[in-house]
Amino acid sequence: MSDLNLINTLQLKIFVTVAEERTLKAAAVKIGQTPSAISQNIKALASTSSVFLLPTQR
Repeated sequence: MSDLNLINTLQLKIFVTVAEERTLKAAAVKIGQTPSAISQNIKALASTSSVFLLPTQR
């Protein structure tokens, strides 16, 4: 069996919540995590899936 990168369901839930709430801060409040933790989870999900998920503002 090959080594598969499985998507973490918590990270997927966080991504969906960010998409629904439209901001990291609002998603963090809803989920009960810090915006930094939300951002780290989104980055990890993007890395695991090798897909660009959300635009960044810099």
